[in-house]
Amino acid sequence: MKNEVAGKTEEFVFLDVKSKWKNQLNLEPVVKYIGEGKQILCQKSELVTDFGEDLQQLIQKMANTMYFYNAVGISAIQIGIPQSVCLVGVSKQNSAVLVNPQIISQSDELVLENEGCLSFLEIFVPIYRPKEIRVKYQEQDGTEKELDLSGIFARIVCHEANHICGKTMLDNISQLKKNVILDKMKRITKNGKIKKDETVLKALAEMAEKNE
Repeated sequence: MKNEVAGKTEEFVFLDVKSKWKNQLNLEPVVKYIGEGKQILCQKSELVTDFGEDLQQLIQKMANTMYFYNAVGISAIQIGIPQSVCLVGVSKQNSAVLVNPQIISQSDELVLENEGCLSFLEIFVPIYRPKEIRVKYQEQDGTEKELDLSGIFARIVCHEANHICGKTMLDNISQLKKNVILDKMKRITKNGKIKKDETVLKALAEMAEKNE
């Protein structure tokens, strides 16, 4: 999920992903949305059963990619890996890993806010989300947890949970609005405003030089 409005909460128990991997250079280009049923973003992610080194490396790539794009959330499917994993955080110091997340309850009250997405270029869409949720998930070592979230954190988890189910934010709006957004995306891409994969490679080279 792309960062437009950042909030705070006292409920969230953070994992300091940034400090653990701050010297790593693993970074992945983000999968862009190209149409319904035509790509990996429309695919349901698989449950994670192995919490070994492969998962830790995946989380590392997701964290670095999220920070690079100044996002507040990312799911594994967005870097081309159909695994049920997402990261959530409103700053580089405060991020959390949710493996196999499931929203098990939510408030009746809905809140309308603009949402962005790493897979949707420079697009922001007003979407209703529950004000409060309860999420069941596993930490990166497999420990099972349940957590009550509200506000911006509830919204981010709902957004990333949609990705894990093979849905995007466009599945929460009317077909008319969807058509308008897709047309805008085509124009943005045509005008060259999209941050291309070469930008990622250039950033990696610069980071490598600084660490030498």
